[in-house]
Amino acid sequence: MKKILTIVACVMVASIVSAQKFGKVPDELVKETFFPADSTAEAVYYVAKTKVYYQFTSYNEIFLNMEYHYRIKVYQVEGEQYGNFDIPLYRTSRDKEKVRNLEAYSFNYEDGKVVKTKLEKNQIFEEETSENYTKKTFAVPNVKPGSVIEVKYKVQTPFFYSIPKWYFQKYIPVVHSTFELVVPEYFTLTPVPSGAYPIDRKQEEVHGSRHGELKTILTGYRLPAMKEDEYVLNADDYRAGIKYELYSISVGGNVDYYSKDWNTISKNLSKNKNWGKELKKGVKALKPIIAQAQDLPSKIEKIDFIYQYVRDNMAWNKDYGTYPDQGLKKSLEAGTGNVADINMLLVNALREAGIAANPFLIKTRRSGLLNTSYPSATEFNYLIAVVQVDNKYVFLDATSKYVPLGQLPIRAINASGLMVEGETGTILPMYNPNSLKVQTGVNYTINLEDVCLDGEGSSRYSNYGATKFRIDADTDEDEGDNQEIIEVESEDLEGEDADYEEGDEEDEDEEIEFDDEFKITEVANFDDRSKFINAKFTARKFGCIKKIGDQIFLDADFDYGISENPFTEESRDYPVFYNYKVDLKRVVSVDIPQGYVLESAPEKLSAALPENMGQFIYEVKSVSDKLLVYYTLKINSDTFGYNDYPGLKQLYDMVLQKQDEKIVLSKEM
Repeated sequence: MKKILTIVACVMVASIVSAQKFGKVPDELVKETFFPADSTAEAVYYVAKTKVYYQFTSYNEIFLNMEYHYRIKVYQVEGEQYGNFDIPLYRTSRDKEKVRNLEAYSFNYEDGKVVKTKLEKNQIFEEETSENYTKKTFAVPNVKPGSVIEVKYKVQTPFFYSIPKWYFQKYIPVVHSTFELVVPEYFTLTPVPSGAYPIDRKQEEVHGSRHGELKTILTGYRLPAMKEDEYVLNADDYRAGIKYELYSISVGGNVDYYSKDWNTISKNLSKNKNWGKELKKGVKALKPIIAQAQDLPSKIEKIDFIYQYVRDNMAWNKDYGTYPDQGLKKSLEAGTGNVADINMLLVNALREAGIAANPFLIKTRRSGLLNTSYPSATEFNYLIAVVQVDNKYVFLDATSKYVPLGQLPIRAINASGLMVEGETGTILPMYNPNSLKVQTGVNYTINLEDVCLDGEGSSRYSNYGATKFRIDADTDEDEGDNQEIIEVESEDLEGEDADYEEGDEEDEDEEIEFDDEFKITEVANFDDRSKFINAKFTARKFGCIKKIGDQIFLDADFDYGISENPFTEESRDYPVFYNYKVDLKRVVSVDIPQGYVLESAPEKLSAALPENMGQFIYEVKSVSDKLLVYYTLKINSDTFGYNDYPGLKQLYDMVLQKQDEKIVLSKEM
């Protein structure tokens, strides 16, 4: 019976997909209440298609056209978000991308019939997101559980050398996805695939145009949803997709190379007047700073002096990019710029001071890994600086006011990048210089009347721990750090108060739950970014203590530990990436109330991963009338391969198991 149902479901899906003409949505799809292949799906792409082709004008202009067609079935409230569309559009002072032929509809089954609702022109908006980007936004009307969304549009761009990556696999299931590319015979493109799912490929020659053309059709069928994962640089690196990179154009015996190799990319950049020439210009306003730097005794002091000047006097405008927006002179005068403005200014100043500095092109951390096997001029979206000190490469990014020399903003850390040294391009591996170090000591007394822990202590935040403390305290800074390793209470300089207020009535059958309180009372070295931060605090904890009869139960971790294991799968097909290495040490001292003794405590545990990649130590000691609890968690590598994954998962399991245990104090008889 189950087999018959599966066959029927597959036949139904096939019939729904076969009707792919825009606006002609089968009634059975509108009526469908759940996705046969995955009943938990909030929405499904039944059709995702793009056709990419070149257009030649009588003025010898070349445009790239990208036609899109999406058909999405919404099953749950959470799936309504797929009716919201943002179309990013790039522009320069001379050219810009345009959206044409935009149509969108929703289809709903209402009162026994299918109701079609059209997106009107006044429901389409355009907004500026940066100096070089705008976006078209719209929400398909009348979208709700049960709706079918139908959208099509064309993006026309004069920037024909860059074809956006197409993802066959998305974050909801995909039934049918097609990428069609038509290329003139004198264009050579390099395909760069990703993901592990099989994609069908067909090729055919196209006749009838004034240019000989080759059509490539790539199709993916029944692709499962890609899972979100905060412990990868970008999950897009691992989902099925394709990107074509323009390699060369050959016309009349002349060949122009765009991505032949890394040297070609570097040569093109260095000869570009808006890029290479900016590095060679002397910036007059920097001459006094450069003179001061040259008087310093060591190379690293010179570098640090110039780095601090640029960092402290330039404000990042939150725009990425590999080309300066304004040019170095104008950026310095304005005191603001994008990442290329600021970091090319840094390279320029270092060179003027006699330091051999070079631009270093990367992808931002969230953009994923650079595919070093396929030279690409369009993969990069971020520029930092690189210098060599004692035969070691040091990477610098002056866009974050809280990051000292020797660290990097999280967004600027990746596995590799391209160093542009004149017309030579060299791929260099990057290392993650950041380590979050926090050492905490706290002493608690047990308040038997309120059944809580009252305490005070201090935490020392060093390396990236101090940087993160400063960033967390500044609402204007955002590093996008969403990885939860362990609770580090540094966010609130004002402190938190319990939600309970006088006058709340107590239900005599219900126990009142009080919120924990944490307040930082004193901070040392906050403004000196070269030093660690020392923060004193007071705390009141209700959640980790219970009193039952003559016994007191304390949580083994005192609510300082990890809340869950982020690694739940038995195996993993791609690496684990941490934003930083971790070194957390806590010593908790608890005064044992008079008349109580330690009855039981968790056994000592010391666990380590191979090659010292991670470590967890937990121990409870009773010394006189005090409990001493030692808690250490270290993640000594920022990258774990899939072979390392089982051990990492097991380490987290051991931490959580230990945290679930109790320290028990009993009243003396």
